[in-house]
Amino acid sequence: MDAELPWLWRWLTRPHFRHVCMMRYDLDFDVWLFVEWSSRRLYVELYRGEDVDGILHKFREEGVLLAIDTQALEKNSRPRMPLYCVTWAKQLLGIDAPFVLTPHQLACELLKRGADVIFDKYLDGDDHGNLRPAGSTEAPASRS
Repeated sequence: MDAELPWLWRWLTRPHFRHVCMMRYDLDFDVWLFVEWSSRRLYVELYRGEDVDGILHKFREEGVLLAIDTQALEKNSRPRMPLYCVTWAKQLLGIDAPFVLTPHQLACELLKRGADVIFDKYLDGDDHGNLRPAGSTEAPASRS
């Protein structure tokens, strides 16, 4: 997948922190809403039951999954330019953090704001920095 990304984005971002997408479970309709800004396109898809298992498996194997309550974030009143996955996510979440530019920076910002780590295969280790909630004294779990 990295070969498909523009060289500048590969240079600016960290492995396993090169893209952002968002999901939300709607209890009223028993459906997962998947939103992704990708290559100048917006994808909005609905998934039910086992259909979402493949996406969650991909998150577990290739990335990081965080959960955050959007009600706790500030109102976002200005548009984000240029539009790419991080600015799109910040717009949807209402995050006004102009210097958060990469997926890794967004993950760090969300953790500072109280996000919970659901899948964290790539959060620990020297290659990705110490991506832990602000004020956390918890040592990274050992991987076996």
